Amino acid sequence: MGHHYTTFKNIFFIDEIKNISESDFGISLEIRNKAEKAEEKRMGFYPTILKNKQGKKIALNGISMFFNSEEIKGSELKLANEEWNHKEKYIYYTKDKAEKTIVIAKK
Repeated sequence: MGHHYTTFKNIFFIDEIKNISESDFGISLEIRNKAEKAEEKRMGFYPTILKNKQGKKIALNGISMFFNSEEIKGSELKLANEEWNHKEKYIYYTKDKAEKTIVIAKK
């Protein structure tokens, strides 16, 4: 399958999947679309600012499909609609870009 796929912990083909369900850790499409358009602020740092219901602010680096940090789940996050400020205190989420699992559909 090639070197690119060696970064994934689990690889499944679509015909091996018995069911798919929504995850509490999943990040909304709205957030992912915004993160895709984030501008680089520092070397390799493309922040998108998010917040949860308690007002905690999170700086997401780049695009992620899932979020689980400091007892905050991705489904709880909303766009903060503000620019990153290096003086502000955030929960920084800069995990590896490689997800642990990938599902491959056959043509």
